[in-house]
Amino acid sequence: MNYNNIQLIKREFFAMRNGVIADALRKAGAPYSIVFGLTIPQLVEIAEAIGPNREIAETLHNNTTTRESLMLAPMIYPHEQMDYDTAYQWLAGAQTTEEIDIICHRLVRHLDFAPALADDLIKSPASMSRYAALRLYLNIISRDADQSLAAARDEIAKNDSLTQLLARQIIDEVEFIKQ
Repeated sequence: MNYNNIQLIKREFFAMRNGVIADALRKAGAPYSIVFGLTIPQLVEIAEAIGPNREIAETLHNNTTTRESLMLAPMIYPHEQMDYDTAYQWLAGAQTTEEIDIICHRLVRHLDFAPALADDLIKSPASMSRYAALRLYLNIISRDADQSLAAARDEIAKNDSLTQLLARQIIDEVEFIKQ
């Protein structure tokens, strides 16, 4: 039987599945109907085997029912091919903070427009989008510590439980850098 690339990746997910982690993620409220429970190192291993591939990354990202597809997509999306609008859509449409963390850390922080993207996301009324902005500010703090600090201080004033810890982390990081 011949399998396409996505089917081969899904077979890899299945072979590496971890029921204990999957159950814990489901109990914690993971919004996905399919959770294999793969760890980040396992996903990195799969990503390295695939290599940069925009088509596969986009197909995986469109598979919103499977946690591991959404985690793997930003790991294989070629940085030089990611545009502002797609990055904004991926971050603004993320279902979980875990997704946002991976998109920011593995993909968007490497892009020249990352500061502008964070500046736009922080203006959103949606907590998840502001979380994405803060996560991105944390990843790019060395580019503009003052902007990251200002955004974090503004976010603290909103008293949003989703963003408070991350905003405080940015403030602590900038204060440490400036010492």
